[in-house]
Amino acid sequence: MAEKMLITKLVRTGDRADLYGRGHRYKDMTLFDLSDLADVGIDYASLQDGIETPCRFWALYELGEKNNGAGNPYKNITALEPIAPPAAPASPQDPAPILAALAAITDELRAIKALLIRLTHPAPATQDPPPATGDLATAFFGGAVAADDGDDREQFYTLVAAGLGDGTLHQDDVDAVQNENLGYSLAADCLAAEMERRQEQERRALEYRQAVIARLLELRKSAAGAATADLVDGWQWMASTDELIQAGKALKAALA
Repeated sequence: MAEKMLITKLVRTGDRADLYGRGHRYKDMTLFDLSDLADVGIDYASLQDGIETPCRFWALYELGEKNNGAGNPYKNITALEPIAPPAAPASPQDPAPILAALAAITDELRAIKALLIRLTHPAPATQDPPPATGDLATAFFGGAVAADDGDDREQFYTLVAAGLGDGTLHQDDVDAVQNENLGYSLAADCLAAEMERRQEQERRALEYRQAVIARLLELRKSAAGAATADLVDGWQWMASTDELIQAGKALKAALA
């Protein structure tokens, strides 16, 4: 029964080629006819003896009757297959109606979440007199609860619903600021400041990731577009930033 292995590196040895599976240190099989490499788009005539060449294709093989020195059966290559290209993108459509529908759904979900938060966090039955004008320190450090009208309360829960919806706030943040008895207006200001900090952190992390991807694309271009053994299709979106950095270091070392 034929099996297949993803080959990510090959080394020409005269009129043969040693093939290496993904992440394997030692060769997995030997290709006895270099012309078969044309089936996967590789110019075998340009390969140099003893030089590792990054590649990416499938090797179909069958296990032979004879065993190698390690006692494992030889893998006899039956065919080489290219990696299937990604599917063609669908024809572009006008996104405006879809975006409008999503915006309407998002508004409804936020309204529902705000209502649920208000039901699970009712206003205190009684409140102490408000602090003197400008005496925010007293309120912040557990003094009197600042007086809030209905608009402040509504704005607070609207902000909470938005923050929980987009992930810039967690329920622990809401509980913590309410436990401080700051009043709805000041509590909303505190949460808004925390949301702004986290959005800035996410923006910087995204810019750093984009710079890493751009550098890795430059290195891959220098390697004649060959993929590295550490990356698979869709790596720009699927791989973590740390994985991209490690792949870039490995490719840079290979090009040195």
